[in-house]
Order: sequence, then structure tokens, then C-alpha cells
Amino acid sequence: MSSVDFSNDVAMELRTLRGTFSFFVRQASPRIMAVAIAVFLIARIAAGHWCLADIFVGIAVASSWHIQERLIHEYVLHMKARRFLSATLMRRLSEYHHRHHRDPWRIPNIFIDTRAYRYTLPFVFGVLFAITRDIRLTLTGSAAYFLTLLCYEWTHCLIHTSYVPRSDWFRRRWWNHRLHHFKNRRHWFGITSPMWDTLLGSRPNPSDVETRKDWRGPDPMDPLQRAI
Repeated sequence: MSSVDFSNDVAMELRTLRGTFSFFVRQASPRIMAVAIAVFLIARIAAGHWCLADIFVGIAVASSWHIQERLIHEYVLHMKARRFLSATLMRRLSEYHHRHHRDPWRIPNIFIDTRAYRYTLPFVFGVLFAITRDIRLTLTGSAAYFLTLLCYEWTHCLIHTSYVPRSDWFRRRWWNHRLHHFKNRRHWFGITSPMWDTLLGSRPNPSDVETRKDWRGPDPMDPLQRAI
């Protein structure tokens, strides 16, 4: 495996929440999401006529993200859907993610590819409008979706720094995703909700799974196990 200089990987040097947050808000993907959320919320406030359906749509959209995240990760980013869709299309969709697995500490690979927002923004808006048939509820749902996506992006970013989790909530997610990267990428697909790995049978006992060394850079397993 070739030698790679990791001296410029700032994410590896981040050990505090404050430092990581300062780093996070300077990245393009979170900024795009923040602008999108602000636009949707401002438009929704301007539209007026709030109702209980807004609460229902917001909760439903946010709650559905966790299973979407899990299925997209396994079937699109890890190409399981090539059984049903074009293998060429799957390779194009998963190429960026494979770079993330190869160099999990590289800053450009940690965040969602900004080109994806060209399609994600209109797609989410269109799907929600097709479901609700109401522009106000569509704006509410779109704001909820990208707010949830922003929380996902923050959680994923934090896992890929040297910050050691203190809360049980974050510890479970940190452990699950790092096993996916540094134990075996065929398991542990959930990031914000490991529960779906348990329900879908992709959360085995780590001691029963072969370790596959397919990344470049420092090996985090020893500090990972000490923290756990």
C-alpha cells in the first residue's frame, strides 16, 4: 500500500466539540444545507396558515430519514442495488463513497459531495409535493428533511475526528460507524440510528467478523477499544 502524507488532514487533529464545530461550519456542504433550510423556513413563514399537519409532516419526514440513510448507504453507496439497476450507474453513484472508505480522514471525503444538491434539493421538494399536494406542507417537509440531513452530516463529521465520545448516545453511533470503516465495510451501515442494523441483521458481534484493512492512514482500533 502506497505511502500517503496525512499531515494536512485537519480532521484528525480535532479533539473537542468546539474545535470540530468551528471546522464544520466552514465546510461547503453544511453551508448549503443551512441556506436551504433558511430559504424553506422563510418561505413557509411567509406562506402562513400553520396547522397540525405541519407538525405531522415535520415529524414524519425527520423520522423517516434514519431508514433512508441506512438503505441508501448499503444499496446505493455500497452497490447492493446493482442487482436491480445498472452496474455502471451504481459505480458512478458509489465512486465518491469508495474514496471516503479508502481515505476516511480526508476532509473532502467526509462531507456530502456538493454536486449531489443539484439533484437532492429539487427531488426532495418534488417528492414531498407529490405526496402532500400542498406547497405549505412541502416547505415544512423540505425544511425538516434538510435539518435532519444537517444533523446527520454533523454526526458523521464528528465520528471522523479524534474526538472521543462522552455520551452513551453518541458512543453507540461512533462505535457502529467506526466498525463499518475499520473492521468490515460489509456490516454496520447505520450512522444516526444503529437500530436498523440490528433489525436488518447487519450488526454482528465484532469478534465474529474478519477485519479487512482497506483504508489508508492511522489505525484507530486501539483507541476505539480503549474508549469503549
